[in-house]
Amino acid sequence: MRGEQLELERLAREIRRRARLGDDEVALATTIAGRVLGPNAIAIDPCIRGAAYLITNGEGHQIVLNPAAHDIRFHVAHEIGEWALRFLAKFDGDEGARERAANYLAAAILAPPSALLRAYAATGERIRALASAFGLSQTSIVLRLAEVRGDERAVVTRTGYVFLRSQGAFPWATVPLLDVARGQARWAGLAKARLRGGIDEGRVALRAR
Repeated sequence: MRGEQLELERLAREIRRRARLGDDEVALATTIAGRVLGPNAIAIDPCIRGAAYLITNGEGHQIVLNPAAHDIRFHVAHEIGEWALRFLAKFDGDEGARERAANYLAAAILAPPSALLRAYAATGERIRALASAFGLSQTSIVLRLAEVRGDERAVVTRTGYVFLRSQGAFPWATVPLLDVARGQARWAGLAKARLRGGIDEGRVALRAR
């Protein structure tokens, strides 16, 4: 892992420690929020724009959540990550960097390395089963596997947006990822799996073998 990743992994472990979770323990994002932010950590508001946001006032911190949003557990974990970056790590990056770091933390909080590796040893590349076990989208679990296992993975949307976790051993920049995902081109050494349902519908996971 790179230095930034190691720092984020350490921060995720600190969040889980504050939530009184063991290294192998899997918990709901709402449970973690309640243990870290307090009993009133979650407020429901179906009228908000977007999925969730973090508010801070004289009574502490609270995550306001739209119950109709897709991938609710990830959004709650993302806002926990936002809280940790602002109030534990004193993160000083720009908004885009903070959003990326909070996304990383969300997956790291919900899928700690030892638990994910144990589950992967039992299921292999059953992406939907792994996603369900950790309360993550299939996209998130594919990228988290790359982070934890140190292998080369990407997810391509049908519009051509690429989510990438690369350790630098595979020449992603030379691969026509969208063509490969659509089946218009083959590329030696890449395995692919179509993702189904919710925000994952129509996306394709690519893995360097």
